[in-house]
Amino acid sequence: VPDRIIVHDNNSGDGTVSMVQNKFRGFIASGDMALVQCKENVGGAGGFSRGVAHAMELGTDFIWLMDDDAEVEEQALERLLERAGSGMDCFSSTPMAPEGDRYSWGLRVRSADGVRAIWRPEDFPPQGILEAHFTPFLGILVPVKVVERVGLPREDFFIWSDDVEYSFRIRDTGAKIWYVSESRIRHPFQPRRRLPLGVGTVLDAPLWKQYYGARNELFMYSRRGELGPLFTRLTITLFTFLGDPDPRAWRVMLK
Repeated sequence: VPDRIIVHDNNSGDGTVSMVQNKFRGFIASGDMALVQCKENVGGAGGFSRGVAHAMELGTDFIWLMDDDAEVEEQALERLLERAGSGMDCFSSTPMAPEGDRYSWGLRVRSADGVRAIWRPEDFPPQGILEAHFTPFLGILVPVKVVERVGLPREDFFIWSDDVEYSFRIRDTGAKIWYVSESRIRHPFQPRRRLPLGVGTVLDAPLWKQYYGARNELFMYSRRGELGPLFTRLTITLFTFLGDPDPRAWRVMLK
């Protein structure tokens, strides 16, 4: 069981705050849960950044980052802590689709042959651990000393790719990120749609999210000087908005 749970509320208007305050009154009173209320919507990126900052103030050793639509399986945290030890490496749960037969998306992992995606638990090696190229904020266990070295997640990304950028910063320090097959969470399957001319696929998400995904990745890869991913992202961005029936697509892309 985590020592403490931090809930960051992005100025919601749907009764979340009162629900948490009422349903978990005892946990909040005992200090086992903290409800951090923001006066503005700073997006998922801002929520993670401020949540991590709050956790640092509490003097914890590890921070287990989790989105609001993740459901943790039993012993998921215990399996991560068994691997973690006292080093700088980070360890992440694997996000299973609700049916339990595949992952919610292709896990990007590193090997001697480069970066590849795996979709099913049977693709894991017998040792049950694979090095991640990057991981989403859906079950990654980060040692506090890593945060002390790399800083907080980028709040200005607002949503999408803040976790990718943070993973790269972690790896830049020489630390590694590992997926642990025995540690699982459940997460809704991420539907994708095909782009025109067989360019590939993109998450089936609203136009405003596509904008932040394009903006953040173009910023990230251009600043890192990674020309291959930058060209791929430019191509995906162009065809994403070309294939969007919303007439605002071009204005959004050029924003």
